[in-house]
Amino acid sequence: MKRLTLGLMTLCLAMTPAIPTVAAGESTTYFPERSSLTPDQYLVSVIEPGASANSNWLAIQPAGISDGEKRGNWITCKDTKDPACDFSVEQKDGIVGSVLLSKCEAATQDHCVESVAFALGSGPFVEAQYQKSSKETSLMAADPALNFPGSGANSLWRSENTPHEVGADYVVSVRTGLGFFKKNLGFELFTLDALVTPYRPLSISTFNGISECTFKDGDSCGVVQDFPASVKVKLVFRVSNKLGGWFQGRLKDPEIQVEKFNDASNRITITAEPSTVSRFAFPQILADFDVKEQTWFQNQGSTYIPGGKMTGPAPGQREVFDFVDYHRKALKDTATGKNTYWSIRTTSAGG
Repeated sequence: MKRLTLGLMTLCLAMTPAIPTVAAGESTTYFPERSSLTPDQYLVSVIEPGASANSNWLAIQPAGISDGEKRGNWITCKDTKDPACDFSVEQKDGIVGSVLLSKCEAATQDHCVESVAFALGSGPFVEAQYQKSSKETSLMAADPALNFPGSGANSLWRSENTPHEVGADYVVSVRTGLGFFKKNLGFELFTLDALVTPYRPLSISTFNGISECTFKDGDSCGVVQDFPASVKVKLVFRVSNKLGGWFQGRLKDPEIQVEKFNDASNRITITAEPSTVSRFAFPQILADFDVKEQTWFQNQGSTYIPGGKMTGPAPGQREVFDFVDYHRKALKDTATGKNTYWSIRTTSAGG
């Protein structure tokens, strides 16, 4: 067994957030994705984990662009049998995507989530009770001929010993990023990310079809909440031993244990406290984006939020440092709010 301690990157701004006024029992979680936007505006921000739906997807990737260019369209693949995506040829920039790991159903199963446990303060870890898996609309069957592992669903858990502000429900999302670049290799796994997120279930009809959900389950939307104070999380999952190396994330005092599960997979245990992250978010009209901002927009695209659309890099992407520095002066080096996150992912930085 290998035991690793982890140095993690966080992006911080000086923070003087306003204190919200709410009625008893309501959520006080900061959620800039609820900002009301006009049809021609985008919410500009670093897109944190949990800010948009965690789901399965595959797509033909258009080539990246330089300043002043316009990027081509992504072509979505329903699965490896979709005629819109020809796997008999090698696409110029590959077919890429990510797939969720489902809850483990057998002792010998790999590529799955085994358990999640929570501790409060100096108390013992107590395993959360598995409730069910979310009903994903994008499930894809495994395709051994292409080395495609298939896709699963988010797993939903309840931790009565660590309730958050509006309940005791948590969602676990563990995903592997993959790509099809060479026919003789099939799909290659190249990223791993894992999130544990407190949530409250609300009706999707509340959001008029635009999502702020960390997951969807039929007519239910899992709305992101902050963690309770002094909580620790222990997540255990099984994943390909091809994944590893450097990690980055939103964790405090993390520890990772890596054990061999079988010849192809490892059993990974991550124990850590959630990290408090300062954030910024502001609306901007697309026509007012300068050349630099247009390039980020073309390369990053956008994601749906309750008030419209949001654009910006994710914390693990290299350009996030330039992105934050670029906007620092206009924001007077001050955050607009803060959130708590428990997330980790592989990164090529430093390796």
